[in-house]
Amino acid sequence: VDMNKFTSVFALAAVLCVATVLTHSGAGAMIAATLAKLMPASGASPSYGFMLITFSASLIAIGATIPGSIAIVTPTLPGFEAATGLPLVAGLNAMLIGLQSPFFAFEAVPVMVGLMMGKVAASAATRILIPLAITGLLVVAPLHMAWLKLIGVMP
Repeated sequence: VDMNKFTSVFALAAVLCVATVLTHSGAGAMIAATLAKLMPASGASPSYGFMLITFSASLIAIGATIPGSIAIVTPTLPGFEAATGLPLVAGLNAMLIGLQSPFFAFEAVPVMVGLMMGKVAASAATRILIPLAITGLLVVAPLHMAWLKLIGVMP
């Protein structure tokens, strides 16, 4: 048995299990409730709510992976909708924009698989992923928000 392949499969299984553990243990709901309390959105604009959700999803994925971030951020969306007037569809878009910006390879299973298949070091990928994530959050997110406003999805 090739130990490198075993390690790769074990790492992928661990990443995929994070969301399941967060959901079924109740930790995801607890983190979501804490997140809603820590990030005040009451009376804020829909644009503020959009960016808050985008950055939250991206930052939570660093510790909980992308599937884990989905399990944590999704329950908070109705609260942001009520507090900021951000429509649910725009909130889902904001979350997805945040998740398209992984800072590290372990956050996204497809990236990990590609690195393992190509025998590329995670450190090499990180040198590319971090600037891409920052660009995604600072350039793509505001452009996407402007697009949602232009097509009437967001006030």
